[in-house]
Amino acid sequence: MEKRYRFRIYPTETQEEQIQRTFGCARFIYNHYLGKRIEQYEKDKSIYSLFEAGKDLTTLKKTEGYEWLSEADAAALSYALCDVDNAFKRFFKNVKKGNVAPGFPHFKSRKNHRQSYRSKNRQGRKPGHQQSIEFDGNRVKIPKLSWVKCKASKMIDGRIVSATVLQNPSGKYFVSIHCMDYEPVPLHKTGKAVGLHLGANNLAVTSDCRTFENNKYLKKSRRKLDRLQRRLSRKTAGSNNFEKARVKLANAFERVTNQKDDALHKLTTQLVSEYDTICIRNEQIAKMMTRRPFGGYLSDANLGDLARKLSYKCEWYGKTLMKADEKFPSVQTCSSCGYKNTKTARRYAAKWDCPNCGARHNRAENAAINNLNEGLRQLADLGSDMGARASRPRKAMWV
Repeated sequence: MEKRYRFRIYPTETQEEQIQRTFGCARFIYNHYLGKRIEQYEKDKSIYSLFEAGKDLTTLKKTEGYEWLSEADAAALSYALCDVDNAFKRFFKNVKKGNVAPGFPHFKSRKNHRQSYRSKNRQGRKPGHQQSIEFDGNRVKIPKLSWVKCKASKMIDGRIVSATVLQNPSGKYFVSIHCMDYEPVPLHKTGKAVGLHLGANNLAVTSDCRTFENNKYLKKSRRKLDRLQRRLSRKTAGSNNFEKARVKLANAFERVTNQKDDALHKLTTQLVSEYDTICIRNEQIAKMMTRRPFGGYLSDANLGDLARKLSYKCEWYGKTLMKADEKFPSVQTCSSCGYKNTKTARRYAAKWDCPNCGARHNRAENAAINNLNEGLRQLADLGSDMGARASRPRKAMWV
């Protein structure tokens, strides 16, 4: 199993200069070979392969006037070539699908305040030599940077494969360590199952009548963000005061993002530790975001990120996540008798009475119960299918 750890790092002035130099080299290689690919494709519709680009990069480093490329980490330049190749593969997929004017991949700009590069972990050439990327609690070793001070919240597990150095718009530096062969420790079994209804007003409502509220951090910080944006608009672009105002605004947005992420991590960890089976509905968040003003509330709730965190944490800790189909009418269906209420006024009301059996339902709790029943049904069908396959007679094997 794979896992990534992200920690903040505090490079010295010399290390920061090297990081910025590597950002520039990786960005140059990406733009240089993206331009070559576009030029060759427009010329005769042929593909400038990754193998050809790798050979040309070796020659380019030795060319007069490009010796500065050797100052950067060689793995960062190789990964830049891979990024170009992946971008063009996505471009060809869009062409094959028949999308209207799919467009070539975009060039990278040095004016972008979010920069990154990747470095590969290499073993020492001789026995007993250390690796190129290492982690030592409060510091991390990165190629071309040596040991960099970092603030780690936990120790890492698994085999280190690569490390990505990032700079966010507020100017802070982070390292993302990619590990493989990670073996998580399963949590204890509770024997409980729960259905969840995800929403904008309440982040999650469970089938056992528990409500987790949406703190709406973006809405609470909107007044401050608007004030900082007005200050930024009054500054001259490119001046020192403009940069100071931009960093203040970036820090404010980063705080809101961290608050959302922290709340979602706490909620998903609590759910995974208390229940063995979690049943939700596979919502189409992208389509729901187009509705106004409902889309703004959904953006503040980060429901897509909530479902993603639930998915990988269930996989880590040995729990089961069942997703009902996106067309499953969990809100409209009566959990008592199964009657489907198609009236719009009743459908979006906080509470409604079933016209068939007269039961009174809380809209969110009723949907959570329906999600639980549908998830348990899918789980039972999955178990019966596996049992049928196991009992199916096998063909004789001749030796």
